[in-house]
Amino acid sequence: MAKQKPKKKGIVRFFRAVFILILLAVIGLVGWNYLAPMLMTDSVTLYDSNTVETGDIETEMSFSATLAVKNSETHTASELTRVKELYVSAGDEVSEGDSLVLLTNGELFTAGFDGVVNEIRVSTGDWVRPNFYIVQICDLVNLEVTMSVDEYDVKSLEVGQRCTVRVISLGIDFETTIAHINRVSSSSGTLAYYTVSCDLAVPAEVLPGMRATVIIPDQSVEDVNILSMEALTFDDEEKPYVLLKGANGDYEDHYVETGLSDGINVEIVSGLDAGDTVYTVSGTESVKAAFSLEDIYTSLVGEKVVINAARGQMPGGMGGTRDTGTDGSNFAMSDMGTAPEASTSTDMQTAQGTQDVKDVQDLVDMMDAQDTQSEQTTDTNTQP
Repeated sequence: MAKQKPKKKGIVRFFRAVFILILLAVIGLVGWNYLAPMLMTDSVTLYDSNTVETGDIETEMSFSATLAVKNSETHTASELTRVKELYVSAGDEVSEGDSLVLLTNGELFTAGFDGVVNEIRVSTGDWVRPNFYIVQICDLVNLEVTMSVDEYDVKSLEVGQRCTVRVISLGIDFETTIAHINRVSSSSGTLAYYTVSCDLAVPAEVLPGMRATVIIPDQSVEDVNILSMEALTFDDEEKPYVLLKGANGDYEDHYVETGLSDGINVEIVSGLDAGDTVYTVSGTESVKAAFSLEDIYTSLVGEKVVINAARGQMPGGMGGTRDTGTDGSNFAMSDMGTAPEASTSTDMQTAQGTQDVKDVQDLVDMMDAQDTQSEQTTDTNTQP
């Protein structure tokens, strides 16, 4: 029986060690779970709020267009002849029936409408060939706006529909209506396009050929619940939802039914009422840990201000130097001026800095005493 005791003691020690290791592991795990969130920097999700309001939404279609001359006429000679008389010059304004050019064969060209002499290519006495381009008259006030509309949008347009013409280079808007829709496609590709035109009276600075944008109202709703498009989020099935703040402070997904949208605001058909507040994720923000390892170290050992002090150098950058004269006995401190104030956070740090300065001064005094003793010894040795 005596031989079994050591074996039992060894087993007891083994299980005791295992128990201690398990206990330490549990304590370490619990401690880490408690301290880790405080030692590590975390991030917080930021939210923006939007409120459901009551308002109107109107959508519009936009097309690229070109300004063109609607009324123009060009006069040409019918035979070989000469120019007998010119009654106008390029740029002149003319009225319907005004005389323009007289040829020697008796032909007289007159203006067919009110307009401007856009170009005249002859002078008095010039010979002209048959069908030679002599003079052109254009109406530069009543222009035509033409645009191409694809087969998906043309069904939404009709003659007389209100539209806005914006001249891009001048930034001028004109209100007009659709004058004509060509029902025969002007393209032969996979997508059919149709020419739509509007009549437009313009001032002198607006010229044919300028680019324009035609804006046509499409759909509209009035006095409905509307919400900013930025407040909507879509799931994997493209279903819209918003974030609502619950009673416990958590944000929850809330699905809504939407209607008409102009790209900025959207109609809320159901799911929200006017005055409801919804939230959207705007980003994240880093949050400093409750305390760091540096804070732990500071709390254990405290903070200490170290003032560098070397032989011949006073703290704070004051230039104290040991100046040996010709006899090797002088020691002088340069002008120290005003010592800068040491920036300390506690009275203990200030006291520590003062003590360091005293230690340096004691070192300087000891060096002076050694130099004086050395001089006395030298003088004694040199005496006869």
